[in-house]
Amino acid sequence: MMHKPPRVFISYSHDSEAHRELVLGLANRLRNGGVESWIDQYIPSFPVQGWLRWMKTEVEQADFVLLVCTPRYLQRFNGEDTEGGRGVNFEGVIISQTLYNHYYRNTKFIPVLPPQGCFEHLPLELQAYSAYKLDTDYQDLYRLLTGQPKVTPPPVGQVVQLPEKTHPSFLPSLSIESAYLQSLLQQSQLRFADKTYTTLSGQFQPDRSLIPPECLMSASLLFEAYRPSHAVRDCPSPSEQQDDLLAAFAKYQRLVLLGEPGTGKTFSLWRIATEQARKTLANPTEPLPVIIPLNRWTDAEQSLASFVLEQMGSLASHFTQLCQAGRVLPLLDALNELPFDQRAHKLPQVRAFVNQVTRLNQPAFKRLLLTCRHRDYVDALEQDLDRLTIEPLDPPRIWRFLQNYFHYFAEQQPQRFATKLAERLFWQLAGGEKVQACWQDWQQQGKTDQWQAFWQLRKIPDDWPDELKYSWNNYARQAQLADPRSLLKLAANPYLLFLITTLYARYQELPQSRIELFGRFVEVLLKRESAEKASSRAYVPERMVLLTALKQLAWQLQSRSGAAQEARTVLARHEAVQTMPAADLEFAAAASLLELTRDSVRFSHQLLQEFFTAQGFKDRREQGFTAAELWPPDQWWQPNGWEEAAKLAAEYEAEPQALLEWLVPAQPLLAYEIAEQFNSLDPALFAPFRANWQVAITDLENYPNPHERHAFSTLLGRFAWDQRFGIGLDAQGLPEIDWLEISAGEFIYQAGERSNLPSFKISRYLITNAQFRAFVQAAEGYADPRWWQGLNQPKTAQQSSWQESNRPMEQVDWYEALAFCRWLSAKTGLTISLPTEQQWEKAARGTEGHEYPWGNEFKSEYCNGEYSLVETSAVGIYPQEQALSGAMDMAGNVWEWCLNKYNLSNMTEPDLSGDWRVWRGGSWHITSENLRCAVRFGALPTLRLYDLGFRVCAFSLAAAC
Repeated sequence: MMHKPPRVFISYSHDSEAHRELVLGLANRLRNGGVESWIDQYIPSFPVQGWLRWMKTEVEQADFVLLVCTPRYLQRFNGEDTEGGRGVNFEGVIISQTLYNHYYRNTKFIPVLPPQGCFEHLPLELQAYSAYKLDTDYQDLYRLLTGQPKVTPPPVGQVVQLPEKTHPSFLPSLSIESAYLQSLLQQSQLRFADKTYTTLSGQFQPDRSLIPPECLMSASLLFEAYRPSHAVRDCPSPSEQQDDLLAAFAKYQRLVLLGEPGTGKTFSLWRIATEQARKTLANPTEPLPVIIPLNRWTDAEQSLASFVLEQMGSLASHFTQLCQAGRVLPLLDALNELPFDQRAHKLPQVRAFVNQVTRLNQPAFKRLLLTCRHRDYVDALEQDLDRLTIEPLDPPRIWRFLQNYFHYFAEQQPQRFATKLAERLFWQLAGGEKVQACWQDWQQQGKTDQWQAFWQLRKIPDDWPDELKYSWNNYARQAQLADPRSLLKLAANPYLLFLITTLYARYQELPQSRIELFGRFVEVLLKRESAEKASSRAYVPERMVLLTALKQLAWQLQSRSGAAQEARTVLARHEAVQTMPAADLEFAAAASLLELTRDSVRFSHQLLQEFFTAQGFKDRREQGFTAAELWPPDQWWQPNGWEEAAKLAAEYEAEPQALLEWLVPAQPLLAYEIAEQFNSLDPALFAPFRANWQVAITDLENYPNPHERHAFSTLLGRFAWDQRFGIGLDAQGLPEIDWLEISAGEFIYQAGERSNLPSFKISRYLITNAQFRAFVQAAEGYADPRWWQGLNQPKTAQQSSWQESNRPMEQVDWYEALAFCRWLSAKTGLTISLPTEQQWEKAARGTEGHEYPWGNEFKSEYCNGEYSLVETSAVGIYPQEQALSGAMDMAGNVWEWCLNKYNLSNMTEPDLSGDWRVWRGGSWHITSENLRCAVRFGALPTLRLYDLGFRVCAFSLAAAC
């Protein structure tokens, strides 16, 4: 009686004609060998029941389903290829569901690879099962399909009785183990690591010697398929992101932990030792952690085996038996710190120790950790281990470290330390009060679970509240994220974070001088590296020679910067060695001062580059170097990366007067900021330039660039030197308004509507900070209840985001603008109010209804809009923008409140309804479309914004304004 032949269905994707022929050849070969195989190519046109039902039936009725796996097949199996045929996608659903229903007990579905196929092309559901490659594995596949075993087992013989063998146990007693573990846990460095450890993220990269020739095995399977290095093909290793080094070590077990100096390698090793010691105390079958600090193995005659026994203390005599029982967890620290002159005979001992195996050819140490500096892990130092590379700390991890650190010391010394210090220090590193206030805004808006996003989102999602998207605090947050000088970026290095935290814990504050802060860093880093190099008898450069070369290198790098955000530049290595010998470059990089690649050199943090650059200013001044060489006259106002270095130079020189005198003629804005920082602001130093600045801010012929006019006007505003009529105060200390007469008559309103208004007066300029400040500070001003009748009075006035005296007042709500008008009316005898939007539009567009104050074509250089200056500007510094009426800043700078309700434009009387009130004119960050004079916006009358201000109008009692 003949057995029924096995039925096979072949699932494949139509990658190419050649691939179709390959599958057809496989099906024909199986049929010729007595296997009933089926593919869609055997169907003459299409099955009568339709392709979907035909595929489902074939999969269900087949004894075996062969999956011919290619990259395209995997995409279609996963439903990721939406442009090709969908047959494989349908079959994939059936196959995945069948496996799921049978708890992944698989006797039916067999992955097959083409001759050039790769293991990574297998669907995830089938990666745990054997795959067969064509044609090399065809015979094994055929045996499986036809039920023919590869080897027939011999019959089972009689049990052989062996003589009984006894031997005494040489394992240590539980009391000895417990004493060893308790002693380990009492070590100060382990206790500190246990209390303060913050999980580190890392990039996991399997050792290439564990990758099969096909370079396809995923990280989860690496430990099942060891391959010697000579069998490895030249291909990249797959990598996998891990969020926790402790969890990664528990998962991968045999690792080398890589990182640059200070990234937390040793700290993590201590924490792993602590955790394992506790586990072993609770469960005596667990392995015993043994810390092996290779940087202390300095005796050239001592073997590694002898050194390891020294570290084991009371357990030393039991080492062999513990290894045989799988009870040792070696934790080898600082491979790169082995003495250079001893490496030739010590590194082979390390390799032999790491790779030793049992009699069953299994690793003697199932779990093992080795740490090494990343840049040194090459050539002879490289081991046959998976690797985990530590990444910089992100802000949430910095936060957790600080919380853990200060909590630990608060428990030890509660009178001196408090956990609130952690929060204070964190926000100081993160950018200060505005960034902290921004996080409070997020919490109030229900975004408490977005802590990680707070440090990553450059742009707030469109569906989030406007209070978060457009707040000034959020702009401070975004600026902090983009700031290359952020101290938070410096703290991303765990060692530097530890230095910062230690300084803060000692003094309860960071040094006010960044020169002092970085000076301490450099001193500590150089001492640390010198000590390490000395212990390994490596080259240590002379300190003053090294520092001088670093200053020269910093100036060379700084000279290549083109903008404030580009100051941390890169220098070709062949150029750098002309300033600094290669050995010194390597030393500075090992000390975390520089970053080196094979071809380039740069400082490890921008502030470090600027710290060393700052020390060269005085020497160059004395050599005749002028500030104009750094800030050329045709673009002196443009940040170019030298600004922060100059500020640090003022700190470094202690007495900034000479630097300021050198700086004022070329970069007066920077000189002002430095003088203000040092509380040495002397107007006399700037006074010789005052008259020129006053002329320049409205002189288009000689100063056509609005950024330059803006810079000069900013200086005038900071000194309150802007003497133009209509932007300051009169002799009585009242706002001086430059009134423009708008005659009665018709004008074009909105989309062509003809409207008629009586005459009125409107202020040429927006109300400035100086003018509104007079209202706030007057004895009968802001606090006087007379001006607030029928209005909603805020508790306090809010300062403008930019406080120069000649800039428009913003951060003012509609009620405050009206109260100002009432106060000024009482003081002047005029009837003053906000303009109606009709009056505003007539003054802006003229009687002919221009699109923009100057005409019908938008010209970006005519106004402060479209982020041209990225902030408000002094009023009236765009003469081209002036409307026919003479009014200034009616397109851009800041939006302007009008009297009208937004939805009921004929309603202008004040009330407490909360109805929206109209804005007009656009602002500094508004696009050209919305800078048109006819555009209407509006908001709640209580809204304050960094780009919302007002101007005023005056009229006779017979007119309505």
